[in-house]
Amino acid sequence: MSDAHPFDPGTLLPADFDAQVRAAVRGFWSRRGTDTTDAQPGNRGAVVGGKNLDGFIDLVKSVTEHVGLPARCVIASGRASLSLPGYFRPTKNWDVLVKVDHHLLGVFEFKSHVGPSFGNNANNRAEEAMGSGIDLRAAIHHGALVRHDTDPHPQAPPFVAYLMLLEDSQASRRPVRVDSPNFPPFPDFEQSSYAMRYRVLCERLVSEQLYTSAALMFSPADAGSRLGDWSDLSADTAVRALFARYAAHAAAFRLARGI
Repeated sequence: MSDAHPFDPGTLLPADFDAQVRAAVRGFWSRRGTDTTDAQPGNRGAVVGGKNLDGFIDLVKSVTEHVGLPARCVIASGRASLSLPGYFRPTKNWDVLVKVDHHLLGVFEFKSHVGPSFGNNANNRAEEAMGSGIDLRAAIHHGALVRHDTDPHPQAPPFVAYLMLLEDSQASRRPVRVDSPNFPPFPDFEQSSYAMRYRVLCERLVSEQLYTSAALMFSPADAGSRLGDWSDLSADTAVRALFARYAAHAAAFRLARGI
């Protein structure tokens, strides 16, 4: 790959990484302001990202190039091109794939959740994330990514990432009562806000090995749209941590292959 550049392992992320994240957050709120999906019944538009999160695709490309792999490795368009086999269903389309030749290096899923109503949509988001992670991990375990005919190197598991951009608002910060009359819920969920529930979700998606890394970005609509403001709710679910882990994974792959 002649257009790859030298990589300094001491700097996993681009120097302007935070500025790129701010641009992605501003782009999300700007695109969402012109989106018509909020007119859908049941406020479905509040949780359907569409093209609103395209700025994070640019971030994947930037980090990929930073570690010395060409941006053409990043696939972000075309339903067939974004499809991976499942184990409990035939296929699933992901938001971004990173492929080097026939080697699947990275898999990214980007989601958003904006108020004013959170309610059952948060449970739906959790079920989607869990289901996709379980399905892909099972497919990998049962040999879905084996391509002995085209790549003599063993296919190591890809880096699988989940990122949620959640609106920072009174509704997402307010503690919510849990109704569980048969058995008590886990303490982390008692009187927890939707923001805290998403944080627990992201932490446990990783601890249960459904995803390699998961990030939760908390962004207020006004400051997010004007300045690209966001905050992290924990070090483990920080967006910088997710992309640094991806960069390390991609850099290790490049060095192992001598690219």
